[in-house]
Amino acid sequence: MGRKPKKNSRGLKPFNLRTDCGILRTNSFESVGNDSVIFEKMSRVNHGCSSAANAVYDLVNSSHASGRHEVRLTAVKEIKSGNDILIDYIGDKSASMVLKERQEFLLSKHGFRCTCVKCYEDDKATGFEYMRSTIR
Repeated sequence: MGRKPKKNSRGLKPFNLRTDCGILRTNSFESVGNDSVIFEKMSRVNHGCSSAANAVYDLVNSSHASGRHEVRLTAVKEIKSGNDILIDYIGDKSASMVLKERQEFLLSKHGFRCTCVKCYEDDKATGFEYMRSTIR
């Protein structure tokens, strides 16, 4: 058995390039000049192609170096108690994209295949054509 990594004085595990870069790739928000920003809580919100909320990212001050990064979560549909709050990682262009385009974008940009209700229903409507083509 391997040893568990020790935590430092702040309670953080040592940097793991593979894991930490994956977290950054999947959970970051794009900032000014192609920088990426991670938020402690908002970066944990999961994706759904037909989401009930939007995440709006802002750099509060005009100077990038001294600016304060903020993100706001805003409901755009009713969210019933107990339901997950999902955001669409693709953004505004998601509505005009077909299943294959959404899947390719999410895989290349965020490193995962979406299995949300919308993707399942879109694939089901074509007799699961997309799913069969990606398994081969």
